[in-house]
Amino acid sequence: MKAFKAFIYNLRVANKMMVIYIVGGLIPLLFLSFYQTGYARNLLIEQATEEAFSHALRNEERIQDVCRIAANVSDGFYLDEDLQRITSTLYSDQFTLINALNDYTRIDDYLRLYPELDSIRIYVPNKTLLNNSKITPTTEQYKRTDWYQLAQSQEGKIEFIYRYDEIKQKSFLALVRLIKGASGEEIGVLVVNISNRTLKRIFDETPYKIIGVIDQNQIVISTEAKYEGMLISEDYFINQMFNQSLNNEIFDDETGKYKVINTVFQTQNSGNHISLLTLIPTTEFTAFANQVLIRGGALVFVSVCAALILVSILTRTLTERIEKFRFNLHKVATGDFDLEESIAGKDEIALLYSDLEVTTKSIKDLIYQVYEVELQKEQMTSRQREVEFKMLTSQIDPHFLYNTLETIRMESLLNDQHEIASIVKKLASIMRRKLSVLKEEVSLNAELGLLRDYLDIQAFRFRDRVTYTIDKKCDTSSFMVLPLLLQPIVENAFVHGLEKKVGKGEIRIKIDEDDAFLLIEISDNGRGMNAETLSTINSKLEKDVLSFKGSIGLTNVYQRIKLFYQHPYTMNITSELEKGTIVTLLLPKHQIN
Repeated sequence: MKAFKAFIYNLRVANKMMVIYIVGGLIPLLFLSFYQTGYARNLLIEQATEEAFSHALRNEERIQDVCRIAANVSDGFYLDEDLQRITSTLYSDQFTLINALNDYTRIDDYLRLYPELDSIRIYVPNKTLLNNSKITPTTEQYKRTDWYQLAQSQEGKIEFIYRYDEIKQKSFLALVRLIKGASGEEIGVLVVNISNRTLKRIFDETPYKIIGVIDQNQIVISTEAKYEGMLISEDYFINQMFNQSLNNEIFDDETGKYKVINTVFQTQNSGNHISLLTLIPTTEFTAFANQVLIRGGALVFVSVCAALILVSILTRTLTERIEKFRFNLHKVATGDFDLEESIAGKDEIALLYSDLEVTTKSIKDLIYQVYEVELQKEQMTSRQREVEFKMLTSQIDPHFLYNTLETIRMESLLNDQHEIASIVKKLASIMRRKLSVLKEEVSLNAELGLLRDYLDIQAFRFRDRVTYTIDKKCDTSSFMVLPLLLQPIVENAFVHGLEKKVGKGEIRIKIDEDDAFLLIEISDNGRGMNAETLSTINSKLEKDVLSFKGSIGLTNVYQRIKLFYQHPYTMNITSELEKGTIVTLLLPKHQIN
């Protein structure tokens, strides 16, 4: 047993699985497959095909009988002297006409004698006749119909068509024929409608779907009414089915797979050919398969039992080693990197365990390296944010600034310079806000108020050369934003866009919201920039703010958004030379608590 175990330990996993596959699976599978599929497939296909073909032949014979009856009835009218006398007489009074029609009973006699027929109609050119639904005067409307022209063109030859009957108001498989008298003169066009109930009764006795096609063109009879009257070219599946039936192929549509049997016959005394397509579900072929499977079940059981004995031995030895490998792998997965002793042997499991040990050591080293990198990143981010806010809050002595600005404002008021006093007050408000900036968010309305003060100061500087508008598309009173996020953008618009512009400048600020973002758009009609300059600025925005000394403008705004709000919130810049610049902020919809 030890020698056998040693052999198993040194055997490759692929060899182990090959032994199991060949002994426990392949041999029984091949034996049973050859036996069952070879026996069942041939037998089932042969039986199902023969049965379906016999059904198709019976249906063909019965439909031929019905068509033969219609043809024989049409022969009875062909040289009918009574009919010729009635249709050729020009009647001057209705009493004589009605008596003549009532005395002619051949049509009613045929309908009573042959229940396979639904109705018989004769269309004659005599205008003095009355329409009694059996003998009908021909009108120009009838003469223009396809079936009437077909009968006229065939000169007495029988034609079977699919025709809509205007009296019954439904369609029938019908015989049409031009009938003539003894001297060859035209009597009229005969129409014999075959009973739909008769055809349905024929198909009800067949367990398969049947579709009848006349002259490989139009469906005239079917077990499914939706196909009747349809041209085979109008439906993709019907067209495919008809073509594949000619090649004895398996047809596949949305309802399943079918074997199609196509039997073709020529109707009596006519040039029409009717193709009966019988659709046999392929599941019919497998009806006998279950019996074959039961017979082979005993053989399968014996084969499986024999294979299981050997497989159980192989599985037991594999399980012991795999379980030990799995246990140690689970320890690594849960963060315990202290593995047990190595697995003995030289097979793939032992090699995998050796690789696991190497991998475990690499993971431990990698975790330490990642920890160091993350720690450094956190430290850099922390320092970066501190520097950003230090840059914003770098200041001279605030009390000196406030006192000086207040002195200037009071002096202006004493000299009746109220506009200057207002501007100085707004400047003091801006300075106070900048010098007391916080890291936390502030209300959007407060930021807009600061922005108005700044814009009023600029309007005072430039007088009528610069105007501004603030367009609120939403309620701004409920939103929070980072402090000093908008003023640097507007300041940049003045410095780089409007100061050197010839003509009147305009700053437009629009605030809106959608489902995901608070949208703030700041645009100007200044000098703008070319594509190369715009690309350079966008490239700089992606870099660390600390790499641009003295810059606390657009770069600062972009980096603060990325650091504080993170993805997907951002700032986008678009510009065209001599047309202006648009800066769009996509911010989160933080609400005031």
